[in-house]
Amino acid sequence: MILSRSLVAVSTALALVGCLLLASCPGSNEPVAGKDLFVNWGCANCHAAGGTGIQGLGPSLQGKAVNWTRESLTEYLRDPTGYAAKNPRLKEQGRGYMTPMPPILTKDEAAVARLVDHVLALP
Repeated sequence: MILSRSLVAVSTALALVGCLLLASCPGSNEPVAGKDLFVNWGCANCHAAGGTGIQGLGPSLQGKAVNWTRESLTEYLRDPTGYAAKNPRLKEQGRGYMTPMPPILTKDEAAVARLVDHVLALP
């Protein structure tokens, strides 16, 4: 079980780093859409492409706009562990998953905003 968790954590981290590098590469003046960032940055690895969640990996993100504002979700994505430690709902929810939510490390605030808007728009 620990080996399985380690493999999931490593694969998620590698996918996130690779996708962050790809998303920041020059070559296109067109901004990457939030839906594409969700996949490219590895969010879909745990939350599924449609945000429906994957048992044991990540919760459904559908309908989460009732719990979040753009600002609060952005703050959470920057430091999920720290944010969840201060939020009883998230702290409890996190106990049901194998790995903690990794932080979004990009400095591209416009890209993060597009990702946040995509998540908040999930049905």
